[in-house]
Amino acid sequence: MNENLRQFAMFYHGLDFNVTHVIPQKQKNPQGDIEYTLKKPSHDIQNLVSNKQRLQELLSFNWENASGVGAVMGYRGLRSIDIDGCADKKFVFEFIKAIGLPSNYELIVNTGSGNGYQIIIYAAELTYEIP
Repeated sequence: MNENLRQFAMFYHGLDFNVTHVIPQKQKNPQGDIEYTLKKPSHDIQNLVSNKQRLQELLSFNWENASGVGAVMGYRGLRSIDIDGCADKKFVFEFIKAIGLPSNYELIVNTGSGNGYQIIIYAAELTYEIP
């Protein structure tokens, strides 16, 4: 079991985030000549957008084969600002300052590739629909 990822997931769940686990899945492009790894939740997360996750559900995930932890956006107005292709932390701190977040804002996550950031915010007044 990937105990570290399960512990991170339990920490996020304790912050009242709905949590998913990421399982790498081998895929091929439509022509079948290029193989790549798709990283996505291995289960349906639709119900977690608007309903509180039970701890038993989180513990039942396939943590042994997980390669990451994800917070499900939507529940309680949770949103993520995704900055791809950025390894410059200084830029991220200038950005959060520009949008009115404090310089010591703690919900900034460096992506697994190290080439991007997620800034997690609560913005219940913003609405969106999942396609």
